[in-house]
Amino acid sequence: MFSTSDYVNVKELLHIREGQNLMDASAPISKHRLTEIPIVDSKDHVTAVLDVFKLINHLMQLTDPDHAIPSDCLRRRINTIGLDEPLENAAHFPVDRIVLDSNEKYQGILRRVDVIRGLAKEIEMFHSILNQLDIGVGVISTDKQLIYANQSFNEVIDPNTKNLLKISLDKIINVLPDREQWMENIPLRYHYDKDDPSVVLQYYPLNYGKENVGVLVLILGKHISHEFHSIVSASGTRRKGGLKEIQKTFPNIVIVDPNMEKVVRLALKAAKTVSNVFITGETGVGKEIVAEIVHRMGPRSNRTFLKVNCAAIPESLLESELFGYEKGAFTGAAREGKQGLIEAANGGTLFLDEINSLPMQLQAKLLRFLQNKEFIKIGGTRVQHGDVRLLVASNCDVKELVQKGRFRQDLYYRLCVIPIQIPPLKERKKDIAPLAQHFLKHFCSLYHSSKELDHNIIPFFEQYEWPGNVRELEHLIEQLVVLVDEKVIDTKHLPQDMRPRNKKTEAEIQVKVDNLIPLKEAQDLMEQEIFREALRQGGSVRQIANKLRIHHSTVVRKLQRYRVASG
Repeated sequence: MFSTSDYVNVKELLHIREGQNLMDASAPISKHRLTEIPIVDSKDHVTAVLDVFKLINHLMQLTDPDHAIPSDCLRRRINTIGLDEPLENAAHFPVDRIVLDSNEKYQGILRRVDVIRGLAKEIEMFHSILNQLDIGVGVISTDKQLIYANQSFNEVIDPNTKNLLKISLDKIINVLPDREQWMENIPLRYHYDKDDPSVVLQYYPLNYGKENVGVLVLILGKHISHEFHSIVSASGTRRKGGLKEIQKTFPNIVIVDPNMEKVVRLALKAAKTVSNVFITGETGVGKEIVAEIVHRMGPRSNRTFLKVNCAAIPESLLESELFGYEKGAFTGAAREGKQGLIEAANGGTLFLDEINSLPMQLQAKLLRFLQNKEFIKIGGTRVQHGDVRLLVASNCDVKELVQKGRFRQDLYYRLCVIPIQIPPLKERKKDIAPLAQHFLKHFCSLYHSSKELDHNIIPFFEQYEWPGNVRELEHLIEQLVVLVDEKVIDTKHLPQDMRPRNKKTEAEIQVKVDNLIPLKEAQDLMEQEIFREALRQGGSVRQIANKLRIHHSTVVRKLQRYRVASG
């Protein structure tokens, strides 16, 4: 917000000229308590810096005060800063700095105390701005300590104020999301009701570089939440718009293929209900995204959305994670007990991924919760109630697990009120090119690169099986952006096991030569027959392009050249 020019000292007082004596040099140093002062020539260029400590050592050995400045008191390495540079640049390496203009001419000295004074003024201004907001703004450190709060935040958590919105700091900290719960570019929300009015807590991760340093917490009253809603979520009136509104709410989502459109439309129908949803699909197809569509486009979009991967938590800990435990429940338990995810998601949505990994004993407890909306914490005796919508997902056929006795049939039917099957990427071919371009744009921006996909690579992508689905495509594009030096990415840059192979063998293609003709004429005849056969097999121009792995414009040009009718 501020530049060096706002804090630089007056240059007439804080420099000395070449040829001045020690007495002249000592005056500004003593008056302004400097540790160094620049030596400036007749053209206002800094030629050296007089180091006060070296000067003192030298003066102690002198008897003549008119002695010229000795060369061993000068330091030729000069710490400089531009006149128009941000003040923050001086804070990274705290030393007094010589200020130069764009012509390298001396303009003054920026002292460490000036930098501190300037940054303090910036902080004071930010405090003033944040205190004008009706939204509570707080920062909680990684060790769950409140390290900043604006005026609105303090009024909400202070039991002695007359503010209508009230919520304790302990409550805010108790529902802090775990690191595993964050989803990219999506804030986590917790809806807290205590009589009226209600409070919406919104959490954002705070990262410094790659390190998480805390959580930004916004406290919104119900009326503010509706005004603020359009930024972070779809409002109730906009939710009815279908696929277009989903793309407004999820700007990074890619929905082109009709098979995926059917999935999203089914998710929209499920969003309007409070029924449990069972999402199935291979690993990497996007089950989490579909679960979030159901939540954020539904009536609980303002409430908490928590997710847990059942396969990522050891069986011995999974029950305590879901249902929580009372204090002293077992050796090593937290002294104050722990809130489970079901309790934390009360009023909102809980997404259980890889539900097929749930142990049989825990399946019985989850079934009881689904039947009665009641649960008991580990080590407790008190029955607690929970209003949680459950979304679950699996990457395998749970019906088969039911038949093998590894998953309870009654639990399966309780969970599978609305089944959503997500097709693998190989069955969503029209999504492949847009997804590839989307990931390319994202990773080029992330790595400050400029890459393009060759037109020959897209037909190959559309023929590839993609066993890892969307996740494999995403990781492949990231790999290519990082590793390929050329601007245009072609099939030759693909990993060896992915490169296209000639699958035709001599048994499948036989060329019979009766007479010798000029090679160019023979090539044209062969090419013409290839396009005739492709038309018989493929039908459309784009289908031919996919089969021959060439651009569709090349197909059109060849058909026109050989005068082959495309039907």
